[in-house]
Formats: sequence, C-alpha cells, structure tokens
Amino acid sequence: YNVQKIFLSTSGIKLGQGLSVSNILEAHIKKKIISCAQEVICLADITKFGKTALVTFAPINQIHKLICDQKIGKEYETYLRDRGIQVIIADEAADKKF
Repeated sequence: YNVQKIFLSTSGIKLGQGLSVSNILEAHIKKKIISCAQEVICLADITKFGKTALVTFAPINQIHKLICDQKIGKEYETYLRDRGIQVIIADEAADKKF
C-alpha cells in the first residue's frame, strides 16, 4: 500500500512505552498502516498522556505530528519536539487563520 498521510488515535501515550490500544486486531492494523505511511499524525486528547493500554502498536518516534485538545505537559512537549515531532494544540490552531 502507498499511504501519503494517516490520521490515527491512541488509547494511551507514554514515554518509554509508546502508543497503545486495548484491541489486538486494531494494534495489528495500525502497525501495518504506519509502516506504509509517509506521514503519521496522531490524535490524542489530554487524558491519553501517561496511560498505557493492552497492546503497544508504535514507539512515539514513528509519528510525525501530534494533535491534542489542550496544552500537554512540558516533559512530553520537550520529548516530542526533541525528536522532530510537531505538536499542534487544537484550541490554539482554531484561533489561527490558515
């Protein structure tokens, strides 16, 4: 498959463990699509940070952008930006004119 951009959600995002979900089949599909995608965009609300679900489907460094509903903690923001991952806060982005 040739996938230009993939938007995916996660049940948990935790430093050192990565992105995780509770469904094994969902994790398998997400792993496969990530391997085919040129750009991976993760959608995660603030409640997902620091959480781990049953199955890890990707390390954090496999995503290119993270879209969140609120400002994330400094530890996560630094970790993501140090790895070249763009962090977009939906509330802030909504105020900008594109």
